[in-house]
Amino acid sequence: MRLPGVTTKIRQGSFSVDEWEGKAWLSELGLVVPRGQLVRSIEESVEAAGEIGFPVCVKACDAGLRHKSDQLAVTLNVSNQQQLRNSAERLLAHYDRLIVEEMITDALVELIIGFEHDPQVGPCMMLGTGGILVELLRDVQIILLPARRSEFESALEKLGTMPMLKGYRGTSQGDTVALLDCLETLSSHILSATGSVSELDINPMLVRPLGQGVVAADVLLSQFHKPLSSRRDSVRFESDRLQ
Repeated sequence: MRLPGVTTKIRQGSFSVDEWEGKAWLSELGLVVPRGQLVRSIEESVEAAGEIGFPVCVKACDAGLRHKSDQLAVTLNVSNQQQLRNSAERLLAHYDRLIVEEMITDALVELIIGFEHDPQVGPCMMLGTGGILVELLRDVQIILLPARRSEFESALEKLGTMPMLKGYRGTSQGDTVALLDCLETLSSHILSATGSVSELDINPMLVRPLGQGVVAADVLLSQFHKPLSSRRDSVRFESDRLQ
């Protein structure tokens, strides 16, 4: 996340971790991440997809990747083994490790949740319309932390995507209760770890139908101290995910 007027000095002395370690940290906080496995070969990719079930997505796992779509480092909606082998072979030609994970197919809205410690105004959270159009739409709200639940709710109400979450023209309502729970959890833990977390972007945060929760599908995490997660070397995220 980059707030207007924020100096780049915030990143001095910090470094980015890869998506897998970022998701391990989120999982430890109790946030939901997709079921997935960390793999290093085509055959491991096939085995992982066999356990997870198609469709899956295949991503390069590298701390230097900030925009996987722009760098052709992700393949979505892989529906069969041949597509998987082709995607894994292409990505492994450039990266040592891949993430194979489930596709969340029932998301109603994609949001972005960001955090940064602004040297002028202090810790801030960004909430906005996410996905690949985040920089084009610029539908965001900035929340100064600490914040009450009502402040997160007010920011959410101002987003252009809110009608979709309320059930636009007979569609399902989004799980805004789970989303607000997530925002409160993130805010609490990030404030307690301000000495470790320098920047956080979750994009997209997938909002599923009412009662189905929210899922952090991708994350960028920069930190000052290592490690934040004791699960960073785990090779899979399984069904211990919380709703």
